[in-house]
Amino acid sequence: MRQPRSSLSTRFEKRPEAVADLVNLRQARKAKARRDASTQAEANRRLFGRSRNERNATIGGRELEARRLDGHLREKTVKESPIED
Repeated sequence: MRQPRSSLSTRFEKRPEAVADLVNLRQARKAKARRDASTQAEANRRLFGRSRNERNATIGGRELEARRLDGHLREKTVKESPIED
């Protein structure tokens, strides 16, 4: 004898863990790529040290110091060649 429909539906309703979450595969791939890129960027930061802005600030600071020092010179000197004829 067949079971009535009502008992079949209640049998499936008792297991809510059987329903999986829907996942958009394109979004999941992109999220994984972002995580991988972030991990690689962190490794590169540890490997190479300072950021581009920090390096540029140091270079700019050195150039500024050199210009200030040169600005305080009384005379501009020309470097002579070590080889004389």
